[in-house]
Amino acid sequence: MIYEIILNKTPEVEELEQKNAELTLIETELIQKELELTTLHAELHTFELDYLQIVGNCNTADYWRLKGNNFFIIEAYEEAILAYDKALAIQPNDEMTWTNRAKILGKLNRYEDAIYSYDRVLEINPDNYEAWCLKSHYNLVKFLLFNDSKIKKDIKI
Repeated sequence: MIYEIILNKTPEVEELEQKNAELTLIETELIQKELELTTLHAELHTFELDYLQIVGNCNTADYWRLKGNNFFIIEAYEEAILAYDKALAIQPNDEMTWTNRAKILGKLNRYEDAIYSYDRVLEINPDNYEAWCLKSHYNLVKFLLFNDSKIKKDIKI
């Protein structure tokens, strides 16, 4: 029966197939645009770093934050954390640097450190909705992981 339906396509099925093909094309175009934007973003950060090096501002919070951003983009997370830490040593109340640091730590499953970084973000800006949400998320993940391992230990899995 299913083969009969496939072979005898109704106009509705043909229309759905056409729309699906169009959506697939649009999705492919969006992925390409996202890649182009990521490349442009990386080039912009590289340009900013080059500018700071030219004007001799290589040991500023901006320089180290931008360097951390470049590492973040290429997924060199440990290097990004080190760069962000250098930026924060110079400018300890930089909300964006603490936020980026927290995001990386979350990606690395270092939940305690991510929560600490989000706490710092919220000390600087208590109205940062994203920080509240992500801090809550990592607290929940930490709670679930702890309880999951405790349950497994209790029932000896």
